[in-house]
Amino acid sequence: TTSIWTLYRDLLAIRRREPALSAGDYVTFAATASLLAYERRLGVDRCLIVLDLSGQGGRIEIPAGRVLLSTDGVWTDRAVGGELTLTPNQGVVVKIA
Repeated sequence: TTSIWTLYRDLLAIRRREPALSAGDYVTFAATASLLAYERRLGVDRCLIVLDLSGQGGRIEIPAGRVLLSTDGVWTDRAVGGELTLTPNQGVVVKIA
């Protein structure tokens, strides 16, 4: 388990590295009863943020990419695409390929 301080530090580092996260446009990707997913886009750079807001987890179809950060600390640097299943209260930042 990582601390909230470590999570914030890692989020800030990713925001500095990925221009789409700091200066990109917000584009709604999907919203369900339990999940919120949105993209940040800047030119060809795309990052997808998927958040479980219900505390129940859920599934969502996403394009292929690589996890830049996961709130559980386990999924970081993992290739993903197709169906993504989030655990309760999990959030991920995915760099879209």
